[in-house]
Amino acid sequence: MASNMAGIIDRLGMVWRGLVGAVLVLAVSGCGVPGKRPVPRGADAPCAEQAGYGFPVLGGALQDGFFVCWPGVYAAEFDPVSKTPLWVSEAVTVNTLTPSTGQPTPDFRADPELPSTVGPTPGDYANKLGLVPGLMATPRDYTSSQVRMSITFHLSNAVPQDKHNVVGIWARLEKSIDSWTMRSGGLYVVSGPIYPQGHVSGWIGHGPQSFGYLHTRYSKAADPTRGKVAVPAYLYKVILDARNGQAIAFVIPNQAIDPRLLGHYAVTVAQAQAITGITFFPDFPEPERTRIFGEVTPDWWPLR
Repeated sequence: MASNMAGIIDRLGMVWRGLVGAVLVLAVSGCGVPGKRPVPRGADAPCAEQAGYGFPVLGGALQDGFFVCWPGVYAAEFDPVSKTPLWVSEAVTVNTLTPSTGQPTPDFRADPELPSTVGPTPGDYANKLGLVPGLMATPRDYTSSQVRMSITFHLSNAVPQDKHNVVGIWARLEKSIDSWTMRSGGLYVVSGPIYPQGHVSGWIGHGPQSFGYLHTRYSKAADPTRGKVAVPAYLYKVILDARNGQAIAFVIPNQAIDPRLLGHYAVTVAQAQAITGITFFPDFPEPERTRIFGEVTPDWWPLR
């Protein structure tokens, strides 16, 4: 499944490891950034149970953002420039999936964990030409609790995502993760956006020149004055089955894609790290780390 990695890297236009990151938007715009809330480290850190083997570590051009913790649901590092999370980490288990309490009620809202000057609002996603708030930690992972499902609708957990992508290939990936969780008992999942070479696919939200989705990807220099929330070119999910020593990742363009092609976007965790500039599960021990993160066993990850 990971054989197409060279093509993915070519399309992303990588010229050095870790070029991804909305922080490069800052370098282009020269705008100031509000104060940050660093990610805590260690086994006693808030929401440590959502990471399992340590919160992701940013590298290369990436800089620290605001740490967000919703115990029992997700932890995230939110970037105040792109107004999107850099990563969202969760522990999906059989207990979070069952028994089901019914379908969630969409309740997109600003995250009270973020300063009002930092986080986006539902109005920033209104009528944006086919873009919707794409949830990185999906409510379907928390169907055992209406409260937990509701928490996933905080916009610290969202990026502007193509609506066909959300209900198509991304939904198929989410369904597959549910199936893998029921089989293995629990998975650690990290999700987030990718901005190749600091470029965005567009900006949405309030701004002097606010506009919706740009179809000329990668060619537009980032300019936050045009809008509030950056539209990523790609999305990623990294999945670790620690109990069985297996891992897989997906790097998916933020556009309408036939769900049947999901397998074409599977990569190793090591490859996902090279693309994103983020180290996932930094406390996972060697030598198993190099082996598990450097390979994918397709038969272990049947797609639903």
